[in-house]
Amino acid sequence: CPSNIQAQNLTRVSAFLLMSFSKDADLQPILFGLFLSMYLVTVLGNLLIILVVSSDSHLHTPMYFFLSNLSLADIGFISTTVPNMIVNIQTHNDVISYAGCLTQMSFFAIFVCMDYMLLTVMAYDRFVAICHPLHYPVIMNPRLCGFLVLVSFLLSLLDFQLHNLMILKITSFKNVEISSFFCDPSQLLNLSCSDVYPNIIVKYILIVIYGLFPIAGIFFSYYKIISSILRIPSSGGKYKAFSTCGSHLAVVCLFLGTAFGVYFGSSVSHSPRKGAVASLMYTVVTPMLNPFIYSLRNRDIKSALRRLHSKSQHSWCPRNIQTQNLTRVSEFLLMSFSEDPDLQPILFVLFLCMYLVTILGNLLIILAVCSDSHLHTPMYFFLSNLSLADIGFISTRVPNMILDIQTHNDIISYVGCLTQMSLFTILVCIDYMVLTVMAYDQFVAICHPLHYAVIMNSRFCGFLILVSFLLSLLDSQLHNLMILTNYQL
Repeated sequence: CPSNIQAQNLTRVSAFLLMSFSKDADLQPILFGLFLSMYLVTVLGNLLIILVVSSDSHLHTPMYFFLSNLSLADIGFISTTVPNMIVNIQTHNDVISYAGCLTQMSFFAIFVCMDYMLLTVMAYDRFVAICHPLHYPVIMNPRLCGFLVLVSFLLSLLDFQLHNLMILKITSFKNVEISSFFCDPSQLLNLSCSDVYPNIIVKYILIVIYGLFPIAGIFFSYYKIISSILRIPSSGGKYKAFSTCGSHLAVVCLFLGTAFGVYFGSSVSHSPRKGAVASLMYTVVTPMLNPFIYSLRNRDIKSALRRLHSKSQHSWCPRNIQTQNLTRVSEFLLMSFSEDPDLQPILFVLFLCMYLVTILGNLLIILAVCSDSHLHTPMYFFLSNLSLADIGFISTRVPNMILDIQTHNDIISYVGCLTQMSLFTILVCIDYMVLTVMAYDQFVAICHPLHYAVIMNSRFCGFLILVSFLLSLLDSQLHNLMILTNYQL
């Protein structure tokens, strides 16, 4: 866009320019490492919460059900902004297409709304648990819990649709520079050349409906909670009751305080740098802190991790298993790398770092191929599919191995072993099938360059990937049949 863009009436914008945190070339590697670390910690921490809550029946309660949904929303929330920001830092390119900006804004609106709706639901759950403990199982039954999550999701979809309608109504922009590191809806509204008064009215109506009402519900819940806690005679009971609520209230204040500060402040004169830092707090820092605040320092979560070690100890196979004909095997014992307790932290960090590097490296390849039209060729199409297969390939083994090292438990159930084996055979087969396809692609490119575009057309490339996937499924089924026919060990 020309420099005097403010004086023009742009009827069509093809791209926007996101704000970068620093133009200093020496700071770029530091920012890259910082945001990458924060993203990986957030994703792995929230995935750990979901895994523990799903696998431990003691945590199948409303509180942890909502917490696992909050973790899922946090993963989606941070994944809409940070990966793109990391790629921008690495490639020194802050341009985002109009369609990409609208897509990012849509997912951001869904997940951010889902986040604070779930925070509101969790406040209500704590209110019922502390103020009406005898009726808690009846009130917070599974049907109501599922209904509350569903309503939160539907309200998030409605919020996203309303934001989209406001942006799509804008036919001209006075600038293409967004004062944020992602496509913030409030920042896009400020770039409108047309009459923004109706959009401002709608924006503040949304704040009242989606912001003030939930906040009023949260504070009313905590007013009742604090009143009930003060009536508890013992100091130990007061501490135990308040400990279940203090972390939630801290996250609510951090998240909603910074979010509304950015949302309200975007309509008045405001420092772009301060706004970016504030938005960083609720889009990156808060999702990263949630696992630590809610769960990783929680006794129930620690107990659940310990139970993974002692689970099914009473039914473990005897030592003379070689001489017996067991008609039913319930679990297997995996080999550990070392029984030395001093080596366990080193192995944990080593495999965790290798796993994170693998995931991030392949995600960067997929993101780069998808976002750059110059890479929309058969070779990079196959490469992105290979990266996707590699992510699944390593994810079938290493996370379980890391968890075994951390919990000192090498036992895997029969069903878990069969599931892991099935996914492993599918993904390893896809891996070498795609490598074979890539070899054929290079053969055509070098030996038949004039006919390359005709032979390796998009339909044929998709067909080759589909055949690779179907052959991998067949391979998995054959392996499963072999194992199931030898079920008696």
